[in-house]
Amino acid sequence: MSSKVIVFERNGNISLLWPSDPYPVEEVAKKDVPVGTPYLIIDASEIPQDPAFRSAWVVDFSLPDGYGQGYSDVINKMAAERMGSAPVRPNINEKDIPWPKV
Repeated sequence: MSSKVIVFERNGNISLLWPSDPYPVEEVAKKDVPVGTPYLIIDASEIPQDPAFRSAWVVDFSLPDGYGQGYSDVINKMAAERMGSAPVRPNINEKDIPWPKV
């Protein structure tokens, strides 16, 4: 488990996300934080130990570490980076298709 924690606001509450994916914490934040939501990446040691006042926590998101991008966009980007660019597909003309058009 990472010693980093992703902090973001959801429905007026502060949400904490402890990444457990094998991916870098920055990529996990991009894919798991709601689209367009600002987030901060902090050390777990910075989180108050007493959760009793969690609803009173105030977090300044004026200089976020990033914004949520959504699961599919980030996963597609990560897959493309790992697999390399897709092979170029040849241009196929309609006359080259061997089956009749219905």
